Amino acid sequence: MIAGKAPADADNATPGRPTYRSQLLCSRQRYPRGLRGEEIPLEGRITAVADVFDALCSKRPYKPAFPLDKCFGTIEEETGKHFDPTVVRAFLARKDAVIAVYNEFRDL
Repeated sequence: MIAGKAPADADNATPGRPTYRSQLLCSRQRYPRGLRGEEIPLEGRITAVADVFDALCSKRPYKPAFPLDKCFGTIEEETGKHFDPTVVRAFLARKDAVIAVYNEFRDL
């Protein structure tokens, strides 16, 4: 990576091979400007949970949609590592609403 730019093949996923984005997320690199934990804006912490959940439960050209129980399980497993525990608790407390929204929009 040069000067903060992703490699040209960053979006080309190969089954079984981590994408550039997943490598960056899992590398424990800090949030921009070195922010960590609660220093990260709440909007960013909420978006992280929503984005990963959407990616897991949505069909992609390189993978099928995962079952909802696996999606929720992954979010729970990453609590405190990748996701803010307070945000995850709020997300899981509204699990029925999340499923309703998923069911309404999953075919779009």
